[in-house]
Amino acid sequence: MCGIIGFQCESLNIQKTVKVLKKFLQISSRRGSDASGICLVLRKDQKLYFEIFRSQKSSQKTCVDKVFLNKVNYYKKNNYKPLYVIAHTRLSTNGESKINKNNQPILKDDNKILI
Repeated sequence: MCGIIGFQCESLNIQKTVKVLKKFLQISSRRGSDASGICLVLRKDQKLYFEIFRSQKSSQKTCVDKVFLNKVNYYKKNNYKPLYVIAHTRLSTNGESKINKNNQPILKDDNKILI
């Protein structure tokens, strides 16, 4: 089993987006605790940015990870606008969760397709 989360957050700032994300991941965490992944889609100056975090940790630990929080603070300080969030909680059934290429979200075709 795995948990998949996605939501539009254009009306939220980055702090509220992360708060909602943490709540959704908490609910979804029972669907998988072996690994997790988060993709933030942000906009700044009419350009789109994708930030992907993959972790061999549970979703609760990923959301409080120093790297994740540093990126969130960077986006806040530099006025990035969150648009969408896609997240995943993984229960390993095949493929080692300690190898991040096995964890989602997955990028294909030179980072042009996000699955």
